[in-house]
Amino acid sequence: MENNPPSLAASPANTTTATTTTPPILEVALSGRWNAKTRSGPGQESQRSSTEWACHFTENIKRQADIVWDEDFELNPTERRAISQSMAIFQLGESSEGLYFKAAGARYAETHDDSVYPEALDLFIAEENRHAAYLGRFMRRHGIAFKEHEWTDSVFRWVRRLAGLEISVSVLITAELVATVYYRGLREATRSVCLKQICNQILKDEDEHLLFQAGVLGKMRRGHGPVRRALTRTLSRVFMAGTLIVVWTSVHRRVLKAGGIPFREVVRDTWSELERCLRLAERHTE
Repeated sequence: MENNPPSLAASPANTTTATTTTPPILEVALSGRWNAKTRSGPGQESQRSSTEWACHFTENIKRQADIVWDEDFELNPTERRAISQSMAIFQLGESSEGLYFKAAGARYAETHDDSVYPEALDLFIAEENRHAAYLGRFMRRHGIAFKEHEWTDSVFRWVRRLAGLEISVSVLITAELVATVYYRGLREATRSVCLKQICNQILKDEDEHLLFQAGVLGKMRRGHGPVRRALTRTLSRVFMAGTLIVVWTSVHRRVLKAGGIPFREVVRDTWSELERCLRLAERHTE
């Protein structure tokens, strides 16, 4: 039985509201007033408010690339062997409904006087689901089987459910950082123009996702003392190290190698980006 991805026709704007009344924040985005009145200035990428992020995710629905879904192309056996299992795992990860994450986000909004955060989080998760839909459409076109369960995905979800929002965001940042390197490899692992376009769109979105999560993480750590903040940063690095080992010893290595990305590059790029995210989060604690 397939793990069916969300419909490509679905968008955050029409899945998060049950009535015909447009939320005020989305009215700002849809009217174009966000650019002039609410966008952060240069150098403030990680310090956008939840209102700005909600507007960004709403506007981004209209900025999706045109993807050549009907390309005349078939995966050869080598390409299929390299990407099939790994791609199905990432598609599964992108398809999460984020129910526990949303519940934790609602609690955060109440305690941090950030009533718009749940809306921004809903839109973020909808964007992740759109990635799953893109991957799923490509997989169907090429007869790649879907996955319903995978132990690594289950571990990530279990950790997020067990912990509060801060740990959930830290775990998500790790997954997003690995994804940025993974999709670069997937982009080069086949000759498919369609898959390259999908990966380019996901990579563009993921960069913003990291800024969004780093900003939230920093806000949550404002009340922490220096020792606790240092400890959480260390735990983030330990979790990243373990994740990289799992990635390279799993089927994902096939994609990375087919895409010309050696292990040292995986470590270098994810680690440098992790440090950037930690610095951005730290900026929010000041």
